[in-house]
Amino acid sequence: MDFAEIKAEHPGLSLQIVALIDYVTNFSQIGTKSKKLIRELCESQEPWSGTLYRGHYTSKQIRKGEWYSASKSEKVAREQFSTKGKCCVFHIHLIHVPVIDVNNLVGEYINLYSEEEEFIFLGGGTFYANSDMTEEGFAEIKPGVFECWYTFLRRETPKKSNHG
Repeated sequence: MDFAEIKAEHPGLSLQIVALIDYVTNFSQIGTKSKKLIRELCESQEPWSGTLYRGHYTSKQIRKGEWYSASKSEKVAREQFSTKGKCCVFHIHLIHVPVIDVNNLVGEYINLYSEEEEFIFLGGGTFYANSDMTEEGFAEIKPGVFECWYTFLRRETPKKSNHG
């Protein structure tokens, strides 16, 4: 189902919730409007601190975005969203960042996708390679596994790392 079909089937849902369902069920096909609505929804959420995991097929860095998708499960990030033996799983320590707990908000509408334990966190912050948040980027803790800290809080001027 696309955005219009979801909205028609669930007329009482807000456009932001419809956009979130559309994203989860039609990942690569969502448009600019849905992306903006998801960002607005994320901006309205309470800041959260905790660790999430993100898998990549090829890239050893996380590019700037309006928002990011990650899983509460390292296993899901590794097995479903990374290339085994090639690339990459990121351990992302969020510090006071607005997040959407996808299952909490739309779990009843996404059925089989709920196993992903997906969270969306707001873009526009900074990824740091160290817990002191003095060096931007990502620390490779073992081949294909990176660790970073992400926040909107400002620290002293960070240095760029080799992986950022």
